[in-house]
Order: sequence, then structure tokens, then C-alpha cells
Amino acid sequence: MEAIEWGGYAKTIILNPADYDGLEVHGVRDCADEFGITDGTACEVDDDGNPEFYSVYAHLREGGLECIGDFATGVDAVAYGALIAGEHSWPLDIHAKGICTDCGESIEGGSQCAGCRSAEGVRS
Repeated sequence: MEAIEWGGYAKTIILNPADYDGLEVHGVRDCADEFGITDGTACEVDDDGNPEFYSVYAHLREGGLECIGDFATGVDAVAYGALIAGEHSWPLDIHAKGICTDCGESIEGGSQCAGCRSAEGVRS
């Protein structure tokens, strides 16, 4: 597997924000070995299994996704996604199972970590 360069690159992908209507975070795995690719990566979404890393995708209004960042952790992916979503007033949808939908922390079940559930209870 070729080394993945971690980080976001939204500014090089989202040239016309009007073409997009939201962001998504997905768990991802590199399956280059499965396809015999030796000089690059071949990634596929792995929201249900055991993702190797997390990617943030910009959702095109006309359909489809474009990757705007790859991150080693769900926390980093959610933080970057929230930053870019906030800049454009877009929703951020978290599809990867096993990470908190608010902060990206790893969780065993449900959709929120204990810290975010507690904070939500305080806000109520």
C-alpha cells in the first residue's frame, strides 16, 4: 500500500461551491492489494467494517462525491468536515459506524460518545 498523505485539500477540489450541497464522512480502506495495484491506491468506502482511515467527501448537487480529505482518525475527519461545512453552511453527514456523529471519537455503539451525550443533556 502506498503511503497516504493525511490532510484536507478542499480548496483544490471545491472550485465552484454552488456545485455542492453538503459533506459526508466515510470510513475507507485501501484495497489496492486485492486488485493487484502496486503503484497507487484503490480505495473503497468501508463504513460497516474496520476502516483503515476516514475520508471527507463533497456531495455534488447533481449526484456523486468528490474526496476533499483523508485522515487517520474519525476525530480529524469530522473536525475538518465541520470546518469546511461551516464555511459554506452545508450539512455534514457522518456515515462511518463506530465514530461519534458530533465529534468523531471512536465509540462502541450508538451514534454519540458519552461526552457529547452529556453535553447535549446540559444544553436541554
